[in-house]
Amino acid sequence: MKQLFILITFIILGKNVFAQKVKNKHFSRADFVKTSWFIDNKNNAFLKNDTLRFIKYSNKADNHEYIEFKEYEMQHLVHGYFIELSFNHGIKMNYSERLNNYAHVYDFKEYWWQFHKENNSLLIYRENELLVKLKPIKQRKIKIESRLASDSKCLETTEITFVRTCYTIQNASWFDKLRTRLTFKI
Repeated sequence: MKQLFILITFIILGKNVFAQKVKNKHFSRADFVKTSWFIDNKNNAFLKNDTLRFIKYSNKADNHEYIEFKEYEMQHLVHGYFIELSFNHGIKMNYSERLNNYAHVYDFKEYWWQFHKENNSLLIYRENELLVKLKPIKQRKIKIESRLASDSKCLETTEITFVRTCYTIQNASWFDKLRTRLTFKI
């Protein structure tokens, strides 16, 4: 009986320790360099929501000229409004929006990023003004459908949940200018 009690206690404590380790994982700059992600932007969630889920483009679409990645964003999000971020090797980054999954909206301003390892936070700047400051709180593997008919199985990729740690006044002014940007169809 005593051995059973010790075993159950060990299992419960082991689960709690493991859960804390995953939840408090420290990320690094290397988790983002040369990666691309999409983020739900329905009702301008990227600038408004306290919690954001970044979903990584992990699966390259080989031999397809019109698409770069296999992940089917619209199936996963159940709508076609999302932000696409590509973190380059330096501090530069590419930023674009998808509207109803058919139109790209480009903001021709300069975007750049930093990752502060000390406080485990991701900072995204637009024209030298802080746009968002985010702290990653959870990472997990997810399954997502492929946009290619030849791929019948689900693809595995990474999802990181972030919590917004800073709101800036620039967010509001940037949002007001959103309608003046150019829209291009794919």
